Amino acid sequence: MSQVLIEASSILTQKEAEMTEREHAEAEANANEIRWKLREHQQRFMCHIDGCEQTSAGPTLDQYLGHWLWDWKQPTELALCDRCIRWTCLAHLSGGFCQDCRAGRCETKKDVGVRGGNKSVQR
Repeated sequence: MSQVLIEASSILTQKEAEMTEREHAEAEANANEIRWKLREHQQRFMCHIDGCEQTSAGPTLDQYLGHWLWDWKQPTELALCDRCIRWTCLAHLSGGFCQDCRAGRCETKKDVGVRGGNKSVQR
């Protein structure tokens, strides 16, 4: 009887080890996917002011039907300029307008998306 218990215990331990390895592999795959999405997100959302290297820290976190969801279509730490509709870091935004618009150097709305990664944000 004790031999059966030892064998059963050994089988359970082996199954637990396999499950742990599978869970670890799934967690690593999820982490790699999130790292890839973050790199893509940061390349898409950056301040359009020349010389500024500010990018989005990551996606926004929104609550939907009681669940928290990552919104990869919205940046953090960047806002759209009210005039040129380009992503601008908060250091270069004042009164809703980017530094270039305030100085009269920004392109028109049809030229939006040249550097700031907001081609899909045109109004």
